[in-house]
Amino acid sequence: PGVDAGGLFKEFWTELAKAAFAPSMGLFKCATDGSLYPHPDSDLTHGHSHLQVFHFLGRVLGKAIIEGITISPQFNPAFLAFIARGGGYNHLNLLEDLKSLDPDLHK
Repeated sequence: PGVDAGGLFKEFWTELAKAAFAPSMGLFKCATDGSLYPHPDSDLTHGHSHLQVFHFLGRVLGKAIIEGITISPQFNPAFLAFIARGGGYNHLNLLEDLKSLDPDLHK
């Protein structure tokens, strides 16, 4: 096995990010500003396993952050606010969050 001095994981992360965060993969959608947020219909593309895929991506993303590897996806502020507030089904998005997802609808 190879010794990971940041290179092996970084290469893995780079290739994974290219595939996983591409809107064509069906896991994320692009907001009007190009930032990403989870695709609400990802289960149609990936079936019941879509939550496991998000869980896996979250774990790999966390490792990349801990390792100090620059991450390529730019997440939407509303999605980041959702995570920062604890997420979950009891989470309420604020009207201000809508501005970053759809500025026209926010007006």
